[in-house]
Amino acid sequence: MLNQANLFNDRLEWGFQRPITTNQITSCSIKPVVLGIEGEFIVNDRYWISIVNGQLANYSDENHSGRIQHEIQWWEKLNRATNDLTKETAVLTARDFLHKLNLTEDLLGLVEPPTVVQWDGEGGKPLPFFELRWRCKNDLERDPDYFALRMQVSGLTKKVVYFAQGLWETMPRFPTPTNWYQIIGIPSTVNTNWSSTNPPPKLDLLPLQWRKESALKKRHENLLNYARSRGLSPLKLTNAVTQKVAQ
Repeated sequence: MLNQANLFNDRLEWGFQRPITTNQITSCSIKPVVLGIEGEFIVNDRYWISIVNGQLANYSDENHSGRIQHEIQWWEKLNRATNDLTKETAVLTARDFLHKLNLTEDLLGLVEPPTVVQWDGEGGKPLPFFELRWRCKNDLERDPDYFALRMQVSGLTKKVVYFAQGLWETMPRFPTPTNWYQIIGIPSTVNTNWSSTNPPPKLDLLPLQWRKESALKKRHENLLNYARSRGLSPLKLTNAVTQKVAQ
């Protein structure tokens, strides 16, 4: 998680002193999966990143993205702002975002050109806020209203403030340690050349030892909660746990 946070800080020029540490992680919900890590985290109560199967799924600058469009202040700032962006410069900004993350249009299989929509404010006033939508070559048979990649560019920051993708077949994964499979408990005898005919297993189907450790930890937490709910002191906790197991 910290590796990803520092990667984004460096390449997207967040401006935080390096390295980012756990002190700057506002919230975090991350778990290991076979193909990498999965979950989401927020840096400095502003930058939200979501990862699915080791792939970047969503990115948002929570101070400026359309995710906060329900806030009146968000609209007021955009209505007052001078628009220095055009559709063309918004597209260039979006492409630059991809390239800084070592992603290219060809690699992702994007269909060019993207659809570009400029948002409107009060009285139909064009706002310095653009949404870009790309279709994917692998999805051309799907609903024509389906876009595999959406990005938002704000004139206030002149940066991409939102990214959401459904390019699961072409989006690269964040690197994992060379002993990742050993870390999460996959035996060396398992064929890890994952494909449509050999899909990666769920972690709850992995070796019994890993499952036992997780189950024991959860059981221990449940027993502690049971004892605390009865107002028992730590000295009586062991007895409470024993009685609960007996039940």
